[in-house]
Amino acid sequence: MKRIGTAAVLGFGLLFTSNSISADSSEVIDSFELEADSNSVEFSWDSSNDTEYYKVIDSNTGEKISRITDAAFSQDGLLEGETYLYTIKTFDDSDETLNQYHVEFNTVFENEDEVLVVDKIYEENKTKLIWNELEDTDSYSITLNGEFIEKVENSNYFILDNVEEEAEFQVETTVPLTQKEKNDLRKSTLEEIKEKDISGKEKAELIKEIKDNINETENLFFHSTPILPFEEVGAASFSIASPTQTTIRYRTHIENRYVNDPTSTNRQFGGDNRGFTAINGTHRTQHEVRLYWGSLNTYDTFHAHPTRRYDNSGNYIDQRTATCCGSHNVTSRSSTRINYNVDVNSSNPWLVGISPNIRWETNSSVWRNGSYSSSGRHKQFPAYGIFRSDGSGWSWIYTYSANANGKGPGSLYFWTNFSASR
Repeated sequence: MKRIGTAAVLGFGLLFTSNSISADSSEVIDSFELEADSNSVEFSWDSSNDTEYYKVIDSNTGEKISRITDAAFSQDGLLEGETYLYTIKTFDDSDETLNQYHVEFNTVFENEDEVLVVDKIYEENKTKLIWNELEDTDSYSITLNGEFIEKVENSNYFILDNVEEEAEFQVETTVPLTQKEKNDLRKSTLEEIKEKDISGKEKAELIKEIKDNINETENLFFHSTPILPFEEVGAASFSIASPTQTTIRYRTHIENRYVNDPTSTNRQFGGDNRGFTAINGTHRTQHEVRLYWGSLNTYDTFHAHPTRRYDNSGNYIDQRTATCCGSHNVTSRSSTRINYNVDVNSSNPWLVGISPNIRWETNSSVWRNGSYSSSGRHKQFPAYGIFRSDGSGWSWIYTYSANANGKGPGSLYFWTNFSASR
């Protein structure tokens, strides 16, 4: 899984794209390439005339891993599915330190399906995001703290003028479904339509729409990663915390203030009228999985907000609350990682048997050191978000906006596959 290529550049306060990096930037970070698999990693970069040798150090322990004269490093025997932080120091012929770089990289699981993996190399005034190129995609979207920055066609991204406080970057792309995925999606959607209490004509119209929709449906790939100020990426401040409890929150919400009631031209349903947030505002569903690292016990809670009806002038009429359902099933657990499946299935209480339910099905892995990965599928409406807390504050893992994808309530009949990691 090789992370190389030309890069877009983000300077805070100045945003531009370039395939040539400024001449005064360092040789190491500009040329840096990384290749990692389930148990090994390789680094390489362009050497400088001033550099006599390099030291590679485990940033979390301070232990020297290697002293090298070539601008390349490799290591075997790593653990799969882990995040590592190394420091590369450059020295001149007088043993004086010239510069240092922090490299954060991820190993994958040996038998894991294709995922998007974002690694990082920091220097004092610049950070480089590096990710693996996925097949059948030609661009990647970059977001900063939930706000879209730009779309790039390469597998690197430079951040100039490093952040003054922690910032959350996401890399996202879409990949067309394989023929098998299209067939499986078509089968499951048709089975769901057959169960609905609607007329034969309506079913026929939906089946035709399904064929068109599935041809346009794509797999979503996300990787969310925090960027820290350079001075906080050193060994003392980057030592991995060991939380006693981790909470993963799965939320759905309707981005608009109102959506149409398909059973009446005189009524509408109330939405949540908001963007993405882990804690604020109302939601349609909220499913939490709580992991206790000491006992390795897990618990979940599920909550649905009332579905309110309004007339077309926005006057409140009445409300009902959905009763079901969110659950999880642990597949494996250890003191460092817990794997589980999640199934959320909740109806509009006014349209039971008429409209499809809000659904998502995920396979999730949660590491105690802060890493997370999830893959699965959810409906194309409403908005979906996954968030993590280790006791203080929330980090974003995955977001899907129905509005941004041009999807309305009718898209509850259709699924979207996704893969997200942090």
